[in-house]
Amino acid sequence: MKFKYLSMALVAAFLLIGSIVSAQNRIYIEDAEYKAGENGLEILVLADHDFELAGVSFSFTFDSNVLEITGIEAAGVTANADFISELNAAQIATINTREGGHFGTVQETEYDSPGNEKYVAAGNAHVVGRILFNTKDVSRTTTNISLVDDISGYPAGTTNALVDSTGTTYRSGSDNPLVLSGAELTVDPLEPEIQLIEDNNGRDGGEFTVVGLNFGEPGLAVRVCDRPAAFSLSGDEQTLTITAPVCPTCPDDEECWAELEITNENGSDSEALGFRYDPLPVPVIGEPSNGSNEGEAGKQFFIPVSNIDGDITVTLCDVVLQEGSDYNKLGSTTLSITAPECGIPGWSPLVVTNEFGTAIRNEGFNYISDGGDPPEISGISLNTGKAGDLFFIAGNHFIVDGQDPTVRVCGVEADLGAVVTNTSIQVIAPACGEDGWAPAQVITADGQVTETEGFFYEPTIGTPFVRGNANDDAEGAVDISDVITILTDRFLGEPAPAPCADALDVNDDGTIDISDPVALLAHLFLGTFDIPAPFPAPGLDPSNDTLPEC
Repeated sequence: MKFKYLSMALVAAFLLIGSIVSAQNRIYIEDAEYKAGENGLEILVLADHDFELAGVSFSFTFDSNVLEITGIEAAGVTANADFISELNAAQIATINTREGGHFGTVQETEYDSPGNEKYVAAGNAHVVGRILFNTKDVSRTTTNISLVDDISGYPAGTTNALVDSTGTTYRSGSDNPLVLSGAELTVDPLEPEIQLIEDNNGRDGGEFTVVGLNFGEPGLAVRVCDRPAAFSLSGDEQTLTITAPVCPTCPDDEECWAELEITNENGSDSEALGFRYDPLPVPVIGEPSNGSNEGEAGKQFFIPVSNIDGDITVTLCDVVLQEGSDYNKLGSTTLSITAPECGIPGWSPLVVTNEFGTAIRNEGFNYISDGGDPPEISGISLNTGKAGDLFFIAGNHFIVDGQDPTVRVCGVEADLGAVVTNTSIQVIAPACGEDGWAPAQVITADGQVTETEGFFYEPTIGTPFVRGNANDDAEGAVDISDVITILTDRFLGEPAPAPCADALDVNDDGTIDISDPVALLAHLFLGTFDIPAPFPAPGLDPSNDTLPEC
């Protein structure tokens, strides 16, 4: 890469009075860091000297692939001194376009009159000049502004030099030595910079504002809670209005801070306290008074429940209760409930749901029975995994009159495995739709029992899809075009656009073959086949198979 250089010699007299301070005699420039594409920048030329300073000159080189010089100014001169004139446009153009060699000028200072000289006192870090420049639009790089003496072809004396009040000149390599120190400049690309975040709390779908720099650069993207977030950019390209996405890592019942990350082609900036997800006002079921929620069907009992101001659904013993006849709200914190006919003795779960979520109290109402012993759970093992996994429930009184128990997990009736005895049940975890702990309930003719931490559904990471939507059309509809897509994928070798093979596995048997388009035809035109989940809404594959993960 060719470098274009500038060597500029400036001479400026400074007329000040001060005491002598011992210092190293040098002219230097300090390291600095800038942003690419910035204008109106400056870097200072400094001097240390252990004598009264009467004059100074400096020469430097720079890389014009990175920097553009816009001016050179003297600094530190007094009102009695003659200011160095600014460079004109032609000189600036020559500085930034000259190939090789150096460009230099000499500026001389004139005093008001003989005998009226004033000098810069001895000392350190006296500002003697300013180099004005812009940075060009480059990727991250380092460059140098170097002080050099080689300005061959220009008037004598246009080197880096300090002159004292007696006329003695200090130069590098002379009997009066002068140390020269250039600078290393770091130029960073225009990556986003977050300066201010406002109104950043609420729920998913809420909007908040971010003010910062470099938002108008190409490739702008925003993530909240490590998920893509919709946003709009203001006309000044300094303000983002961001819509908070759904954040699965923030539990609905807890306040939770999510990280904000803003990126462009040049880099990124992030803030850990980006958006605070407020807890959802889901129902919370409290403790009823002792013994009030036990008895026979038709008994009225009272139970504290919060967040019931809006529409709610109340279920007891799998019976959906009707407001006004089966239950009533007493203010905003208590429900009056009449126990419905159940047919199953023992504790029946009470479920209260609003638009934000569901609360379950396993010991909702205890139906008193004169029959045999209700089932008991003493332990559950191997109860972590995914839908389709086997686990065991240990306890007692599981078999009544030769009848196997009913087991519900996550409110869904589960298939039983090969082992079903009076003290042990092998259970196949059904599809749940939610991660985390799900209750397990054992029901017999003599009663029921529920364990809150019945089976832990491990988080499933993947891409949502609609089973049967092989062509992945935007509407998510399943139609004859999907049948054709499956056939062309299997038999003509044209890959289906669906995000994964599971979308083509219509009958969810773990393989993709002619039975899948046949099943889809049966669903579309005969109504004799129900497409397994996820259908019709997109979701993750709840079944275990050997197909690649979506």
